[in-house]
Amino acid sequence: MKKTMKWYHSLSIQAIIIFAFITFLFILSTVLIINTTGKKLVSLESAKVIEEMGNHAVSHISTRSTEIATLTRTLAATTETLPKLDASFERMIPSLVDFQGDLDIAGGGVWPEPYTFKADIEKRSFFWGRDAKGVLQYDGYFNTSSTGYHHEEWYVAVRHAKPGTCSWSEAYIYFSQPMVTCTVATFDPKGKFSGTVTIDLKLDGLQGETDDLQKQTGGYVFLLDRNNKFITFPDLALVKNITIDAQGTPTEAFLFASELAQKHPLFSPLSKTFTAMNQDILKQASQLAAYDPKIAEYIEHDSYQVDHEKAQLLSAVMLNPFENRTTKLYQTIPLSNDFILKQASTAFIFHIPDSYWKLVIVKPNTDIYAVATNLSHVMMGYMIMMAVIILGLVYFVFLKTVALPLSTLSRATQQLGSGDITAYDQQNISIRQDEVGEIGRATYDLTHYIKTVIEDIVHVSQGISDNNVHIRPQITYKGAFIQIEQAILDLVDATKENAAQDWMKTGHALLNEVLSGEHSMETLTKNIISFLTTYVNAQIGLFYIEQSSTFQVIARYGDTAENQTTSFQFGEGLVGQAAKEQKMICRTYTEQEWQFIIQSGCAKAVPFQVILVPIHYEHSIIGVIELGVSKDILTDLQKIFLEQAMLRIGIAVNITAQLIKEKG
Repeated sequence: MKKTMKWYHSLSIQAIIIFAFITFLFILSTVLIINTTGKKLVSLESAKVIEEMGNHAVSHISTRSTEIATLTRTLAATTETLPKLDASFERMIPSLVDFQGDLDIAGGGVWPEPYTFKADIEKRSFFWGRDAKGVLQYDGYFNTSSTGYHHEEWYVAVRHAKPGTCSWSEAYIYFSQPMVTCTVATFDPKGKFSGTVTIDLKLDGLQGETDDLQKQTGGYVFLLDRNNKFITFPDLALVKNITIDAQGTPTEAFLFASELAQKHPLFSPLSKTFTAMNQDILKQASQLAAYDPKIAEYIEHDSYQVDHEKAQLLSAVMLNPFENRTTKLYQTIPLSNDFILKQASTAFIFHIPDSYWKLVIVKPNTDIYAVATNLSHVMMGYMIMMAVIILGLVYFVFLKTVALPLSTLSRATQQLGSGDITAYDQQNISIRQDEVGEIGRATYDLTHYIKTVIEDIVHVSQGISDNNVHIRPQITYKGAFIQIEQAILDLVDATKENAAQDWMKTGHALLNEVLSGEHSMETLTKNIISFLTTYVNAQIGLFYIEQSSTFQVIARYGDTAENQTTSFQFGEGLVGQAAKEQKMICRTYTEQEWQFIIQSGCAKAVPFQVILVPIHYEHSIIGVIELGVSKDILTDLQKIFLEQAMLRIGIAVNITAQLIKEKG
């Protein structure tokens, strides 16, 4: 009697069971890899994105602080050149402090050393602050108060700083308005310390910056000053201390991080990290050749507002020990339970150059691992679906096509599972016209797509590292990969914006160098037109000075023609029209059109584009800058730079004219 084979001995059933077991192990191992190594890699990439966003935010905040520091240095340079006359200071200082009506600037002024402005007057400050309508008003309180200003923390700090260094005060609240002060020292012609100048910056703008960053990153974002006192916070009520004096008047002050940690112990890990960061600043500063421990003693002795710890940190910050750091991200701190988010989170602590403030981004770990989790779920779904299809095909066709399909699929699956996405052999499977062939082609397409995505990410990353701000993804991202594409686009846009900000900041810094010092009018205007022409890549530049409603060329750059038009009446030609309209004029013409047009000093040079920018001073036009471009036309960024530069040029030209007039 022929022995009947049990159904469970059937090769097809055994093959299905074995293949199902292998498939299960493959899915399990893939999920395990995704949930361990995969999550780690994706979290690292997420952290890099947060780092780039944080670096971008730091650069943006630094740009604002640098702008205020530059304004303060300009105020200091102007103060050093002004004659010591009340009228001169009262005429010049408010226009500089107003900074084109920037309402984030709460006020500013000049604070001379005792008996230096006038030999018989100890306290003679010139301070203007904005009233409720945003108008600058003179305030002489510090000249009459018993304490004066010479022992205030912000005044004492810059005595020992490098010339031109901006010393930022602690964050403070003045009439319910949070703000900080930038202080720069002034010196007499012999190089002796003669006092300080200050600009007060409202913190509302910085609170808006951190709120915008919080929307981009999730979690929450806040700023600390160098002494770990809060500057911004999502809920300001948590970081403010309100006291009532004997007269019943409430006084507001920002808390230090250590004080918040006492109220909320879950904040202690962050507070301890901030303290350790300051200790690191002290340690690195002490290793510099310029470090002098006596400076801290001098600062502590000179100001009743500065204790020993603050004096030490202030003296260290003035040496800028973090100057050469390549990234603004100082440290990443894991938090088992954040006191705001109430869950496991990660804190990214960024160092802000010059001011030594701290930018902190706290993000829940669920957000950081979201991409990896979504990828795990998607891949599990796809793999389970593929496994079911393959098992069904094997059950029905195994007897007919047992060896080759199983062998080929096993080999291909093992290669893909090991991470080798380039070794998949399409030909062995895709030539079949049955279901096995379809599986082979689908697997090849998936592998090819993943390979293409990886190559595109590498391509974009390399372009960003080479400062190519025009790089863009070359393929269409689908499914969960769309999040990676958006992160890449955000990173490229951030890189492009940083480059534009760096160009603008560098231009203002170089212009300040051109305007600094005392020059003749011819030298000053020649230096200005030479700098502006070359910095915006123009080929021709002319500098017109207003004299009795006539605009006369006083300086040229790149212009060799002898018979050019050298003067225009008010309203005559493009030069006079720019002065009349008090705004920038841009004209673009062909070479043939220029043969019939004589409207500016560039008529003979045949430029492709002519730009005329009026120079303002106290609502008057004192000159016109004319630039000729024969190559690429100016960009909007270059035009904005030119318009912003005119205020400083106008002040410099007016000061030079006044000095020449006083000397003559």
